[in-house]
Amino acid sequence: MSGYKLGFSPKAENGSESNVVANVSDKSPAMKAGVKDGDRIVKLNGTPVNSRQDIAEALEKIKLNNVTITVNRNGKDIELTPVVPMQGKNPEYYAIGVDFNHTKSGIFATLGQAVKYNISIARSIYYSIGWLFTGTVPASELMGPVGITTTIKDVVQQGPSVMDKLINLLSFTAMISLNLGLVNLIPFPALDGSKLVLLLVEGIRKKPLSPEREALISMIGFVFLIMLMIYATFNDILRIGRG
Repeated sequence: MSGYKLGFSPKAENGSESNVVANVSDKSPAMKAGVKDGDRIVKLNGTPVNSRQDIAEALEKIKLNNVTITVNRNGKDIELTPVVPMQGKNPEYYAIGVDFNHTKSGIFATLGQAVKYNISIARSIYYSIGWLFTGTVPASELMGPVGITTTIKDVVQQGPSVMDKLINLLSFTAMISLNLGLVNLIPFPALDGSKLVLLLVEGIRKKPLSPEREALISMIGFVFLIMLMIYATFNDILRIGRG
């Protein structure tokens, strides 16, 4: 099952708020239809939907046919312009989501779950990079320091209690740290991953690269990364401007 989507982020993964739009992706079917942040999606082609799971199941039946989205906006149901859903290129990107419950367990079981969680995060990081290149996720979704700071605030505020807020903050901080470490291992100039590749090449050639050539490779990569950071920060500013 490849999955179909409208192109929006829900306010919650599950429950009564999971059909409420938190953010609409640029150039997505949802944006073309006229969906706005804060809208509650209540019907798809006249079929009532009460959760994110309902939306996913309805889209699986509609597939690449026209879908009319009905949203509740300021207490009124509004029927929007029909659009065609986007087809997923990676099934994991369209996972419906799961509920997380806090349970007590032994230290080894806890460590095992922590390892599984970090493996899941690591896979999603590399999947995300692939989605950018395949067009599954538009480049406009790239986030820089400004966007990360805003996201941290939003994630922390989702916690209903002080302890939940602290857990959300620590989890997001850990994800960022893991992200930085894994991205740094990508064999791209100016990253540590490229240095490892150069060392491998030197080991095979039995001859080191000239410092000038190595410096040139690193400089090209550094310039590209700086340009990417500027572009991501520009995206962040646009998102803040749109509210």
